[in-house]
Amino acid sequence: AVGHGVIQEKLLKQALRKLKSALNSSAPNVASHLYLVYSTTDEGGIVRDEEQTLIGAFTRARDVLAPPPNGLGTWRDESGENIVPDGLGLEGLVRVVKHDSQDFLSKNGYRNVGEIVPDGVEWTRVMDAYSEA
Repeated sequence: AVGHGVIQEKLLKQALRKLKSALNSSAPNVASHLYLVYSTTDEGGIVRDEEQTLIGAFTRARDVLAPPPNGLGTWRDESGENIVPDGLGLEGLVRVVKHDSQDFLSKNGYRNVGEIVPDGVEWTRVMDAYSEA
């Protein structure tokens, strides 16, 4: 019986190592969250109510928080704490929607995050508009 307990302990440690590795991984297949970034305005600065353009898809919060033009920069809540974006940002130029990665992929017919193709030209236009503001 003592041997059985040791085997269980080793299996548990192995499972915890795998979980920690998965949580720290940037591989899209183990990411638990998906941050989709939409452009909220057109070239004339008119707010798009319906047809917002997907311009970014991130699987790691730290990538979203990278400084523009590669990310959206640091966002703060009312208390001044850094938070993961979920809502309007870059002075209203973008909207970030946080999803459960697997849920979003299965509901929208994607096999993996790599199949989501954001509009890179629109990303550049938004970043240029933000830097000029």
